[in-house]
Amino acid sequence: MRVPTLAAFLQTTSSSVLLRLGFAAVPRRHFSGQFRRIQQQQRVQQLGLGRCCYSRYSANRIMTGADTFRFADYDCVGFDLDNTLLRYRVGNVIELEYGIMARFLVEQRGYSGKHLLEPLDVDFLQKGLIIDFQRGNILKLGPDGTIHQATHGTKKMAEAEVMAYYGDERKWEVTTEYCENMLVAWNGPLSEKIRTVLDYFDICSTLIFGRIIDTLDEEAHERIGNYNVWPDVLDALVFMYSREHFGQNIGGYFQQLKQNPDKYLQRSSPKLISFLRELKKTKTTFLVTGSHIDFANFTASYALGPDWPELFDVVVGYAKKPGFFTGAKPFIRMEGSTETDPLTPSQLERNHVYSQGNWRDLTVLLQRLAHKEHPRYLYIGDNLIQDMYTPAKFTKADTIAIVEEMAAEGMRDCPALSHPDARYLQSRFWGSYFVAGTNPLLEEPSLWADLIKRCARICVPSMDVLAEYPLDHSYNSFTESVACADGYYPAEPMTLAN
Repeated sequence: MRVPTLAAFLQTTSSSVLLRLGFAAVPRRHFSGQFRRIQQQQRVQQLGLGRCCYSRYSANRIMTGADTFRFADYDCVGFDLDNTLLRYRVGNVIELEYGIMARFLVEQRGYSGKHLLEPLDVDFLQKGLIIDFQRGNILKLGPDGTIHQATHGTKKMAEAEVMAYYGDERKWEVTTEYCENMLVAWNGPLSEKIRTVLDYFDICSTLIFGRIIDTLDEEAHERIGNYNVWPDVLDALVFMYSREHFGQNIGGYFQQLKQNPDKYLQRSSPKLISFLRELKKTKTTFLVTGSHIDFANFTASYALGPDWPELFDVVVGYAKKPGFFTGAKPFIRMEGSTETDPLTPSQLERNHVYSQGNWRDLTVLLQRLAHKEHPRYLYIGDNLIQDMYTPAKFTKADTIAIVEEMAAEGMRDCPALSHPDARYLQSRFWGSYFVAGTNPLLEEPSLWADLIKRCARICVPSMDVLAEYPLDHSYNSFTESVACADGYYPAEPMTLAN
């Protein structure tokens, strides 16, 4: 089976996962030798050598009590890697990403540097914003698709302007459809009209896009009204994150991480590593990431140690989420650095790394490893579409959401837990990540706060919070009660506690 080309991949998935590409199958017995060789190569390189229309509260969901959650009640526990087990120094990464993208667009695509080369405006950044490609607008939505806030370029629009664009009810059929089925904007027809900025790998895209729109309008002395900017912004993301660029030292991003890992990556706490080891003693554990093998090994070795694969019974890379949870791509074996033969579910084994694949086939292996016909599944991740919405809607797995904005914005009665890069994750311009408007006393929860409550069992700012508790600890989980804020740990965000 041929490995899809980058161009083909771009047609079917979000560019924010371009950097998470290319894991392939390797027996665990070969882990140590292969990873040592990769690590030696990397050391040489470092030195310069060489809304949801369904309910998750169904009969399929695991309810250990009326509203409680425990790790002990699951048989198979899986994790994402980036921004879940591996934490970045988000501020430094965002500064790096913006600089690379801005320079690329000025030098390679010919855009004016008047606005693009200005210092990063961190107050404009926020996860979960939606880009309207053609109109040049950036939107913040409520759970039903209502547009609560919008900018044209980087300029905030008054309510009357929003209504002029999207109607008196501030609803656009595109965003309404998106909130009913978020995957239509991932690889469906809406992907040609809108883009959601979902994580810290593409969070700069809104500011980059907005500043280009500002420049074009200024040069035309009017709002142009029909823009074709997004393909160039996408090219900048590809330039940074194309999987080949890690080994080739192209694009700027990977070189900087390899040369200055302490500046961009965080080491996992001993308590978290002990938590993973303890979990594996009684559970089948697995990692499902989109990362390319070189990049994943580099970052995971830094954060979790060189023997990081031993923390899991099976590792899946180049998973191409969210399609991993809905599709039927086979797992692929790897020989050396080359993907080779597709594998049937019966050929999958413990202590291997596999490339691509799908959830249905993975569960065949997990059932065998757990010695249960119907094991209970849990998956933990940070991307609310890839790791929460899709598993909750299309599988029987429960999920835990990792949302760093909880610590950045502050939590009720929890002043000790803060975020070192809070200024990059807080926005006075857009208001709280968890509310749709700028006044939390008047506005409804944001699309993303609603999704968290509907799709996740609990939500925490980091894995370290979970590592503080034993596996049989009972957490109050999210419920269908609109007024109940249980589910956020160690406490609900300040904006939702009012």
